[in-house]
Amino acid sequence: MNPIEQFNIVEYFTLFGVPFTNSAFAMGLATYTSSLFLVFWPKMSKNLKLLREVYFEFIEGLMSQSIGGHYPFLVPLVSSIFLFLLLGNLFGLVPEFFTFTSHILPNAIIASIVIFGVIVIGIYRNGVEFLHLFAPKSVPIILLPLLTPIEIILFFVRIISLSMRLCINMCVGHMILKIFLILAKQFGVAGPMVGFLYIPFLGMETAVCVLQAYIFTLLSCIYLKDAVELHH
Repeated sequence: MNPIEQFNIVEYFTLFGVPFTNSAFAMGLATYTSSLFLVFWPKMSKNLKLLREVYFEFIEGLMSQSIGGHYPFLVPLVSSIFLFLLLGNLFGLVPEFFTFTSHILPNAIIASIVIFGVIVIGIYRNGVEFLHLFAPKSVPIILLPLLTPIEIILFFVRIISLSMRLCINMCVGHMILKIFLILAKQFGVAGPMVGFLYIPFLGMETAVCVLQAYIFTLLSCIYLKDAVELHH
C-alpha cells in the first residue's frame, strides 16, 4: 500500500458529463455539514445553539484580533471558511476518506475568494484610494513603475502561499499516519506495538488540522484588513 494513494482523485460516476469524484463528495459533505451547523441544527437543539454562539464568539474574537474592528458583514465569510476547512482537514483523518485540503486547487479557490473579496470590498469602501495599496503615497513617483508591479505580484502571490501552506501540512501529516498503519499491518505480531504509536500521532495531526484551519483563516482576516482599513 502506497501512502500517497490516499491523495488520488477517484471518479465515482459522471452526471450530465460532469465527473463526481471522492474530492467532490468530501467537499459536498463539508459544505452540507457546515450549513447544518451554522443554519439548521441550532434551531432543533439548544445545546447546538449554545455551541454555535460559542463558535461565533471565537470567530468575532479572531476577527477583532486580526482586523482590529467590528465588521459584522465579514462574519459569514470568515466563519464559513474556518468551518469548511476544519471539517475538510478532520474528515481526512477518517480511514478511506479523502482529504480535499491536501490538493492545492480547492485551497486556491477559497484563497482566491478571499483575495478578490479584498479587492471588491476595498474598492467599495475606499474607492480609488484602494489603489494606493499598490502605489503608496509615501513612495517617490520615480519609483512607482518599479514598485507597483512588485506590490501587485506580491498581493496575488498570497493565493499561492495560503494554498500551499495548507496543502503541504495536510499531505505530510496524513502521509505519516498512513505509514504507521502500513507498518502496523506488515509487522505481524509486533504490529499492535506500532499501532499504539499511531494514537499520539493521530492526536498531533488532529491538532495540526485545527491549527492549519485557524492559520488560514487568521491570514485571510489579515488580508481582509487591507480592504476595510486601508493602510500604506
